[in-house]
Amino acid sequence: MANQSWIYIILIGIYLVLNVIPSYQQYCRWLRRKLGYWNVLIPLMIMVAANLIGSLISGKIMVIFLIPLDIILLIDAIFTYFQIKKLSSK
Repeated sequence: MANQSWIYIILIGIYLVLNVIPSYQQYCRWLRRKLGYWNVLIPLMIMVAANLIGSLISGKIMVIFLIPLDIILLIDAIFTYFQIKKLSSK
């Protein structure tokens, strides 16, 4: 169990380092330009599908656990929408 927690810590560290690297940020900008508004719709479709599957499999309990993830995805979709709108206006 101790090894597993170290692996999680290392993966989180890699994720945080990748977000700072300029080449990764350029890749994210390129992807936003290429996908456009689909970059906003895809997470929302995933959220709806996860809620439907969660409600079919285990009812209300699973949906209660998914509500925080829904809120995070909605906030991310709103910020992504404004980023894409800003990129397309340039």
